[in-house]
Amino acid sequence: MKKKKLLSVILAAALSCSCFTAVPFVSLAAEYTSGDYTYSLDNGCVITKYSGSDKNVVIPSKLGGKDVVEIGKEAFKENKDITSVTIPDSVNVIGDEAFYKCTGITELKIGNSVKTLGKHCFSFCSLTSVEIPASLTSSDAKVDEPFFACDSLKSATIAKGGVRIPISLFESSNLENVTIPEGITEIGNASFKYCQLEKISLPKSLKKIGASAFYSTNLVEISLPEDMESVEYKSFYNCVYLKDFYDYSNSTSYDFFDVFGIKSPYLTIHAFPYSVAHIYAQRNNISFVPLTENQMIRLYNKNSGEHFYTSDSTEKNKLVSAGWTDEGKAWIAPATSKTPVYRVYNPNSGEHHYTTDAKERDGLVKLGWKDEGIGWYSDENKGTPLYRLYNPNAIGQYEAGGHHYTKDVKEKNSLIKAGWRDEGIGWYGY
Repeated sequence: MKKKKLLSVILAAALSCSCFTAVPFVSLAAEYTSGDYTYSLDNGCVITKYSGSDKNVVIPSKLGGKDVVEIGKEAFKENKDITSVTIPDSVNVIGDEAFYKCTGITELKIGNSVKTLGKHCFSFCSLTSVEIPASLTSSDAKVDEPFFACDSLKSATIAKGGVRIPISLFESSNLENVTIPEGITEIGNASFKYCQLEKISLPKSLKKIGASAFYSTNLVEISLPEDMESVEYKSFYNCVYLKDFYDYSNSTSYDFFDVFGIKSPYLTIHAFPYSVAHIYAQRNNISFVPLTENQMIRLYNKNSGEHFYTSDSTEKNKLVSAGWTDEGKAWIAPATSKTPVYRVYNPNSGEHHYTTDAKERDGLVKLGWKDEGIGWYSDENKGTPLYRLYNPNAIGQYEAGGHHYTKDVKEKNSLIKAGWRDEGIGWYGY
């Protein structure tokens, strides 16, 4: 009996210990109050609640002696008194539904360090316009439908300095106009899905348009820049008003499964003959019109140091067979304009020279150069400058490589550092 009693005591004690260790330890973050703000300091200063009634809210950059780094989940939710909000540069994160249904907000200033916009953080606000800082178009920025159901939002400006419009940035807002700066290389998935955009100018730096990026927008016309690399699944799906789709790249990769989906019966793809866009149009029974612009190709002769430019694929292929290196697209020239670019040839050195100046052409012809006519035309709208440089070391009638032409500012500056002379702008292209 004593043994059984002792065993019972031991088992009871073991069970008691087991029950005690099974209880989880919960750490509750301490909260503090300063004026109208409640905040925590566990992971930097996070505003957890606002209890004020100010119309124009300027969020402090410090509370409790610490930088305010985050506006927490639902911190201002359904506050109907606020009409304007200024977020300081100290803030990195705006949490889920932070300003959800703050229906009085018409003005918003987002700080220059914000990299995260939580789910529906400004949903149902009455914003009419918004400026997106470069921090929100950095490569690591994250958003989740922050302007969902912002029916008054009509225009947006995106600051220079970023590289990527993040996924779903303006999804399900009523956005009509947006300015996208040069430097942006990617438009993320669903960035403008369900927006009311009728037109948009894409930067020359753009390389990728993500899945559903312009899904069910009101676009009528759009032009892809020449350095585009890919157009993803359903990127222009259900754009029923889209009539003219221009692709100035010769190598854009299309998601052949479905880019346009339900499409306008009037849709026409304008692209270079035999390009990937042309093949896509044929496969999907979409009207196709070849671009009349000339895609200029740049070739290099490693023996003479000369660069050569042509839009003639037959001429290009002959030179490549002769040992020249095909350096790909150089620019796009208009089919015609009032400003021709003349091409002359030096039979002694084998060099070609290009100029819009008829007097310069005639002067070279008098010196023995051969007039080869008009090589191409310059863009009268002066879109993309082609810089002209001179190599003072390539002298004498039998020396080639005396001039070089490029639209690349970095290449131009590199050659100048190497001793080449900047001779200004030779002509313009696209």
